[in-house]
Amino acid sequence: MSAGSSWKVHRLKIMMRLLLCIAMVAVTLLVAADSAAAAAVSISPPEIRVFSAEPLVLPDGASAVYAFEVRNATRVQLIEAGEVIREINNPPSTSCSGKARGRTTFQIRRGGMNSFDAMLLAVNSGGSQQRMLTLSFATKILPRDNSQIPPADDALAKSKKPEWLGQTSLSSPPGLAGQIVSTYPPPFEKCAKGCDYCLQPDDAASRGFTNQCSKGPCYYSPDKQQYWYCYSKPVTVWCCVDGKVVETTKDSCYKKGGTPYPTEAEAVKSCQQEGWCCKDGKVGPLEQAACLRMGGAWFLTEKEALNACQSLIWCCIDGKVIETTKETCYGKGGTAYATEAEAIKACQAEGWCCKNGKVGPTLRARCQEIGGAWFLTEKEALNACGTGIWCCRDGKVMETSKELCDQMGGSGFGSEAEAVKACQAATTCWCCADGKVFQSTTAQCTQYGGNCYSTQAEAVRYCQQTIPCWCCANGKVFQSTTAQCAQYGGNCYSTQAEATRYCQQATSCWCCAGGKVFQSTQSQCAQYGGNCYSTQAEATRYCQQTIPCWCCANGKVFQSTQTQCKQSGGSCFSSQSEATKACQQYIRPPTIK
Repeated sequence: MSAGSSWKVHRLKIMMRLLLCIAMVAVTLLVAADSAAAAAVSISPPEIRVFSAEPLVLPDGASAVYAFEVRNATRVQLIEAGEVIREINNPPSTSCSGKARGRTTFQIRRGGMNSFDAMLLAVNSGGSQQRMLTLSFATKILPRDNSQIPPADDALAKSKKPEWLGQTSLSSPPGLAGQIVSTYPPPFEKCAKGCDYCLQPDDAASRGFTNQCSKGPCYYSPDKQQYWYCYSKPVTVWCCVDGKVVETTKDSCYKKGGTPYPTEAEAVKSCQQEGWCCKDGKVGPLEQAACLRMGGAWFLTEKEALNACQSLIWCCIDGKVIETTKETCYGKGGTAYATEAEAIKACQAEGWCCKNGKVGPTLRARCQEIGGAWFLTEKEALNACGTGIWCCRDGKVMETSKELCDQMGGSGFGSEAEAVKACQAATTCWCCADGKVFQSTTAQCTQYGGNCYSTQAEAVRYCQQTIPCWCCANGKVFQSTTAQCAQYGGNCYSTQAEATRYCQQATSCWCCAGGKVFQSTQSQCAQYGGNCYSTQAEATRYCQQTIPCWCCANGKVFQSTQTQCKQSGGSCFSSQSEATKACQQYIRPPTIK
């Protein structure tokens, strides 16, 4: 073999080896890709570890609190009665947990349902997992649901009886036996958009419809015994009452002693401010607004309430008997007793009083009243009553010796004026200012324009009587306090607009309804389908124009009002038979050809 041929063979071998290496690299890459794909396919589906609800049986107006814990999920959905109430996408860690409050029973319940399902759905690229819970309602009584109220057309078709007949005219000669003249439907008032519920007043009131938005009836029976009027859908608010959130009208919320809010979130936030209430020596969980309404003292924790409420004792301090806690009594240098009688007996023990350098026998309480220093024995009083200073102790000023002032934990001053000034500035109290209760000093409370009280309960009780409000009494709106407004027989509101709106509904007037005139309020008159007037004469004049009657005009008998009948050139009668009899005597004018 020549040298050239050897070289060619060598080059060919090198090329074959290179191709073989490239093939092996390709096979390695394909195997790695298949392994990655297999690893991707083998991702485990998410795991739902916890899904619970509390309570499972919901009272009216309540909502459930859901707790969940999910692992290895890229998306989590909490679905309550078919509606997503919580969704988490791409949680920051492999474990996702939390709590969510559901909707109220008034939002969930529809028709005759007595239970509903809640579902937790967890999803990732490896699959999905879901878990179901079934919750139920505590009562079979359905909350008011406006979607169940039929529109005006349905109400006309189903509930308005008796019905009107078609129009017939008197075509045969007068006096012909067997001829019946029937009535025909007059042009009823049509319910406008947004006011499309044609209901009877009693039916409207039972459904919660209070806003009548038509003066005339949208329907009435041929016998004039039943009337229907146009009503608009009632505007509801979220009401916080006794620590619970319910959906109702604003007036109903105020009548129940609650506070209205435009959104459920605001109402829940306010109502959930629960703490502990101390009332008449008893402690129980209650939200702040309800506790203050009943005259109790509200605390954030049970321990604070128990310390201030259940451990009250009778304390003898400086010759005076007060009801306070044991800790406060000891802190002020007093002596605690189980009963008021024991404390009074101990406080009124006779001893010796030092006042202005003079010593004499007296009761402890009397000695403190005159600003003296009381001692059990005459020797103690004489020893302490020498060269004295002015001492400020527990907000009181007395003349005594420096040694005695130091023993009592007081502060000594060279003059009475200095001691009085220092005592007034340092005395702590419970201050009521601008309707709020807080701890302060006598001087600071005076600067705020408030009043000082020795206990928190006294300050709260006084503040509740002095909270400013807008009062509606006897049809008038004016600024007042809670206590004064109650004396006038009125009701308090937080804004002038609310008080004005309530007063307008409660203002008395002369009502014209169903052709009758009587005294009523604006809201009651509207429920009867009537109109209000300031004087009886105005109401009577209007009612006379709207009194229904049977009208005979141009040989026809139909139901109308006195005014409409006169405009038609007819005459009014109290009954259909009288109108028919009169119309049978009607002579039709001859036709000119």
